[in-house]
Amino acid sequence: EVLEDSQGYYVVMEKVDGLDLYETLHKQGPMPSPDVKDVLRQLLQAVEALHAHGCIHKDLKLENVMLDPRSQPLSPGSPSPGKVKLVDFDTVEDWSPKSPKARLVLGTDQYIAPEAYEGRYSPASDIFAIGVIAYRLLTGIFPFKHELFDDKPGENWVGSPKMKEIREKLCKVHLDWQRPALQALPQQERTHAQQLISRMLATNELHRPSAKEALGHP
Repeated sequence: EVLEDSQGYYVVMEKVDGLDLYETLHKQGPMPSPDVKDVLRQLLQAVEALHAHGCIHKDLKLENVMLDPRSQPLSPGSPSPGKVKLVDFDTVEDWSPKSPKARLVLGTDQYIAPEAYEGRYSPASDIFAIGVIAYRLLTGIFPFKHELFDDKPGENWVGSPKMKEIREKLCKVHLDWQRPALQALPQQERTHAQQLISRMLATNELHRPSAKEALGHP
């Protein structure tokens, strides 16, 4: 609900208690595969609805995905509540294929898609961030080394040498699929996970699935 008076605009939102995904991973370690599937399914459904309304989130990350403690567990015996809530909509923007390029690279390191370093944000940029979330949930680590993101305050303008450098490095990364948590999965399940996450993290945004397409993946 949005309210307005002479002083400004006010947004009334649901209050969600409990832990976000970052806190959940810190407390419990990598999620069991069935829980990861359920979290991703709900997150993709939320993002699909957002994209269907002509909007993009622009800051999808572990900290912006809450688990509602009032809900049932993700799976039988799971320590995690099962209802996902997407939060922090202050970065959400209207989007169309004709949207102008951004002047600044905004978002959170690790989750920023390569094309965003050139000022191009789109629904595919959100899918990239979900790919990062999926990799982190399954493996317990981020897909990219932290030292890759070595920009300093004031260097995040589109076209800056540092933004070009980070984009080039990001596009050259080879993902590690030998993580113990991944290797512990049954072969078919591991293959499906690797295929989907690889597509989500494609450096070319045209090669990434839409949220709807990702929901149809095994």
